[in-house]
Amino acid sequence: MAVNDSATAGLTIFTSMRKRSAFDANADGYSEMPMLNGYSVGLNAFVKPSQQIVLEASFWQINEERRGGNALDRRPDQADQSEYRLQNSSIAQLNFTWNARNKKTSLQAFSGGQLTGRTHYTGIDQANGWGTTRNTTMQSGVQLTRRFEWLRMGKMELNSGVEHLYDVIDDRIPGYNFLIDQTVSQLGVYLQSDWELTKKWTVLAGVRANEHSLLDHWVFTPRFSLLYKPVKALQLRAGYGRGFKAPQAFETDMHIAFASGGVATIQRSPDLQSELSDSWSFSADYNHRFGRQLAGITLSLFTTTLQHVFVLTEIGQDTLGNTQLLRDNGGNAQVYGVTLEGRWKWSKWLQADAGYTFQRSYYSEAVAWSDALPAEKRFLRTPDAYGFANLTLLPDQRWSGTIAGIYTGPMLVPHFGGAPGVPDDIVIRSPQFFDCTLRLAYNCHLHRVEQNIEIAIGVQNVLNQYQQDFDTGKNRDSNYIYGPPKPRTVFLSLKWSGGDH
Repeated sequence: MAVNDSATAGLTIFTSMRKRSAFDANADGYSEMPMLNGYSVGLNAFVKPSQQIVLEASFWQINEERRGGNALDRRPDQADQSEYRLQNSSIAQLNFTWNARNKKTSLQAFSGGQLTGRTHYTGIDQANGWGTTRNTTMQSGVQLTRRFEWLRMGKMELNSGVEHLYDVIDDRIPGYNFLIDQTVSQLGVYLQSDWELTKKWTVLAGVRANEHSLLDHWVFTPRFSLLYKPVKALQLRAGYGRGFKAPQAFETDMHIAFASGGVATIQRSPDLQSELSDSWSFSADYNHRFGRQLAGITLSLFTTTLQHVFVLTEIGQDTLGNTQLLRDNGGNAQVYGVTLEGRWKWSKWLQADAGYTFQRSYYSEAVAWSDALPAEKRFLRTPDAYGFANLTLLPDQRWSGTIAGIYTGPMLVPHFGGAPGVPDDIVIRSPQFFDCTLRLAYNCHLHRVEQNIEIAIGVQNVLNQYQQDFDTGKNRDSNYIYGPPKPRTVFLSLKWSGGDH
């Protein structure tokens, strides 16, 4: 990072590289984790032509190659089963910020875009599974902020703005008669007020009006929250918000998976409607400092109702024998639960935090993801319980150590048949997992050149809690994966950055 003496201009250049061999967990000759080879390079720059104006620019170039399956030393279309991706993405963004001298008014404007090109192959027994993806996304917006202060009516921050999103996707695999050719634009206009009525009461209210090119009407998404501070250490908050998903193609619709001895593709229903969500939440947050220690606890209750929920159902096979999945609207769905989080910090010696969530997720009308199985009301791949825990020794010191864990409770996992030992579609209940990571780090600041160096060593998934029942052979279900993403892994990292310590 380089900054001029007056701190009115600066430039940061960064790069990273990643290389990983394929991993075959069950020694059947087919990878469970793909080979990966990629790099990224980019820069962030800013300039302040005056005290009131800041201009910022960012650019990234990302290249990544992934390959899974077998016979990785051959071309993808010469393997018994292969999934291959070669992707290049260019991302750029410009930001403009103006702050009035009285600090009561500010204006922000931004514009950014992404160009992505991808060559991909997905096939079994040298099938003609080559395809291409071209994706162009542009997003721009302006936001005006005005701050008010009244003697008896408190303080208010009023935000208003407009955003526009333009997205073009062309994803095709001629050999599978698969095509997504989509152009969408979305315009959003919003107004939001954050009003501190008194030292104890704060009200946030806002509404956004959304116009989508695939809808013939505007969609209004309001939000509201009320914050009450009865005492300094306690905060009570209640809130409501509405959201929506437009009936368009998403990234998951472009994922071609292996299933039932072939591939599975996702089609969209021509009658697909928007999915709406209404979410309510309540939380109580308590923090207390005693001596050199700080402790806190947060209790949160939440519930979300989904209308016209998106569901995937099997609709048979095409003329090539490939499984067809249809994205359509189901009935309604409900998600509700409770989260408890705690945190504790003891001066510069110790820091700990942990959280646990228990929830229920179900459809009002049962959904049949496979035509060979009865419909199911419960959400698939959604555990009823999950949590985390982190313990850091000597945080922000030259030497530091961390123990981190992620808990995932049992869940229902769909499994397409076709692989050896799995003749029919089934649903399994996964075991619970606790993914624990140990990390030891050393930080050093080189004062002469103002550079920071961090060296870290550690072990991911120390307990090696990893899926044990992967499919075997070329007819496996490639989506039948659950639990921690890696087995026990030893890592060593080096991070070099510029700037003050």
